Parts: sequence; C-alpha cells; structure tokens
Amino acid sequence: MPLEIDQTEENFISTVSESLGSDLVERTTIGGFEGVRVIEDGIDEEGEPFLWVRWMIFDREYDDVHILAASAAPGDLEALETEVDQLVQNASWIAARF
Repeated sequence: MPLEIDQTEENFISTVSESLGSDLVERTTIGGFEGVRVIEDGIDEEGEPFLWVRWMIFDREYDDVHILAASAAPGDLEALETEVDQLVQNASWIAARF
C-alpha cells in the first residue's frame, strides 16, 4: 500500500505503535527491506498457542509499505523469519499502476 502523500516512515511507525502498542512493534530488516515487525500471541481452535507475526516493510523506491503476515508455533519464530527473509529476497515484484 502506498504511504500517504505527507506520511513518512517515522509517522507510519508511530501510528502503528500507537494503534497496536509500542511493546509489540519492533524495528527490523527482512529480505533487505527495513520496517517493523509485530508479534502477537494467539490461541488456535484446539487451544494451542501460536504467534501471529506481521512485517510492514518499506519499499523506498515506490514509497510503499508491503505487509506480510504468517503464523508459527512459539518455538518456530526463527525458522519462520528465515523462510520469509528468503521469500522476500527472491520475490518477483510487480509495480502497481494507479
């Protein structure tokens, strides 16, 4: 999604932090993009815990924010991040036309 005309990355991060809680929002780099990561705890339908992970990464070339989301078992966060990092590094990006 495009950043709004007068919105900076810092404004975006502040808005996300205020909305979700600053304790959940962490700056990160994944796949060569800088952004933020949000990790929330959840419980699935069988009562098992899981992590809901979202990355909001900045595409500075197009002034966009890409949002990636995935879930993982609590002990699998590192493996998930490795897979998402590889996915983003090897992705074929298509410029949006508005």
